Amino acid sequence: MGYVLELAGVAAHSSERSAAPLACWIAAAAGLTPKDAFEFAKQISEANE
Repeated sequence: MGYVLELAGVAAHSSERSAAPLACWIAAAAGLTPKDAFEFAKQISEANE
């Protein structure tokens, strides 16, 4: 559950808060583990800073 919350946090802080549940849903639909989804989102967020 921790990585799901971390993923939601990265999504919310990188764009809009409404992106958090969408990012979690997309990650699950894509078959990513919560950890892999979080790490991927974090890489994207850092690249866009």
